[in-house]
Amino acid sequence: MGFTSSTPSPLLTQKSASFVDLGWLTQRVRACLRSDAAEVDVEALHLWLSRAGWRGYSYLRTYVYDGQYEVDHANYRAHRQVLDAIAEIPGVDLRLGHVIERNGIRQQKGVDALIVLDMLTLAYQGAYQAAVLVAGDRDFAQVVRAVQGRGIFVAQSGPESRDGVSKELRQVADGFLAMPEAGIRQLLLRNTPEGGAAR
Repeated sequence: MGFTSSTPSPLLTQKSASFVDLGWLTQRVRACLRSDAAEVDVEALHLWLSRAGWRGYSYLRTYVYDGQYEVDHANYRAHRQVLDAIAEIPGVDLRLGHVIERNGIRQQKGVDALIVLDMLTLAYQGAYQAAVLVAGDRDFAQVVRAVQGRGIFVAQSGPESRDGVSKELRQVADGFLAMPEAGIRQLLLRNTPEGGAAR
C-alpha cells in the first residue's frame, strides 16, 4: 500500500488520527472485490492505519463511524453485537448514527455530521496535527479545508481506484493513502468465501 503526499516533517510529540466512514468503506470494498458479502475487519484496519498513515507522528486513535438500527428492527440484535465488538477494540472509538431502510436499501443518517463535528472539535482542541479520512463524499471537502486552516495535514484513503471519491475531496486532500486490492483482502473478516460476513 502506498502513501502519495507532500509529507511534512513533524515533531514526534505531534499526533495523527484516522476518521473512518465504515459504511462508505464497506461499499467501496464490495465494489472493488465484486462481492456483496465482504466485510471490513475493523481491528485489522485500525492496525494498518496506525502503521501506514502519517509517519513520524504518534498515533492518537481510529474514530469509526457507522449507523445503528432502531431497537425494534429485525437486524438490531445481530448488528448490535458487531458494533459492541468494534467498540471493544483498543485504540478504536466507535461513533454511531442511525440506519433507515427505503425500498430495501440500507442508508446511514447522521454519520457525516458526526465525522465533521469530531474532526472540527478535536482540531480546535489541538488533539491531532495530521489525519487520514477514510470517506469519499464531497461534503467532507469543506471540513478538510477548515482543519487545514489550523495547520493540520489531511490525507484521504480508500481503494486504489479512488472510485466513489468526489473530485472536490481528491483535490483538497494533502495526500492519498491507497488500499490496493491485495491489501484490501488483508483487511477483511475471514468467515465467508470472499472474506466477509453478511451485513
